[in-house]
Amino acid sequence: SYYDAFLLLLKYGAKVQDDRGRNMIVKWAAEYGRMDILNYLDEQGLSKNFQDKDYKEAIQWISHSQKLPKELKDNVTSYFNSKIKES
Repeated sequence: SYYDAFLLLLKYGAKVQDDRGRNMIVKWAAEYGRMDILNYLDEQGLSKNFQDKDYKEAIQWISHSQKLPKELKDNVTSYFNSKIKES
């Protein structure tokens, strides 16, 4: 499964940020509706350095995506909105 592959990648040294410091994992997980991965990042403290900008960019990213059904897109967007600290 994708989740197991994700865990293996982390186990063997994959980073959640790219070389330019971007948290692309947030956008990828959002685009594919992978709440299991987003929840894992939270549970393991891997999302503690994510900023409002990361969540806002992910919301923008998935607003253009045709990969998710509306209900799942709404759920992911609500999740990200709950993470945004500034008003």
